[in-house]
Amino acid sequence: MNRALTISVTALALGAALAGCNKSNTSGLPMNTPTSESNSAVDSGSGSAPRVPAPLNTASLLSDACTGLSSSAVSQLQLKTGYTKTNNSGPTCAWDSSVSQFDTVSISPITSSKTGLSNIYDRKDKQEYFEPTSIGGYPAVFADPVDRRKDGRCSLHVAVTDELEVLVFTQLSKSKAATNPCPVAEDVATAMIDTLKAG
Repeated sequence: MNRALTISVTALALGAALAGCNKSNTSGLPMNTPTSESNSAVDSGSGSAPRVPAPLNTASLLSDACTGLSSSAVSQLQLKTGYTKTNNSGPTCAWDSSVSQFDTVSISPITSSKTGLSNIYDRKDKQEYFEPTSIGGYPAVFADPVDRRKDGRCSLHVAVTDELEVLVFTQLSKSKAATNPCPVAEDVATAMIDTLKAG
């Protein structure tokens, strides 16, 4: 996570100060931002994704997605207080940047599917980019059916259990990281895994 913290202005950013995790979406930021049709899919899956080394405790995350980042991680990543949003794939929490206006990051546990990361692996051929990786020892993949990375949008799917994936999404427009947003998504995902491991 140190790399995330050194990019300061390049990290993340957004406009107005937000009251807290229970604030509704008044910023105009899209919470149905990821274009992946897999987010609303419910199927049996094939178990095609790598298995997690050990399932993480996700009870708090599913109850309140804003608990996915600890307060210290929020501070280190230079984010404002998180606020909840609703979409058709599950609960979502978004954080505006404290250093660069009009940028945001979000995490969304994908509760509409019970197949975990296999949900996106099974739709691999429908993605414009599909790049497997690992976050804190947990399987993950950068993937989206529409490649908008040059526009500051990156989708990173992270397995936290074999039945649950979390989508980490960036929407960057003003920071220097806007032309290369996926490292920011990786930094947020790493902080999320660290937060979940800490319980």
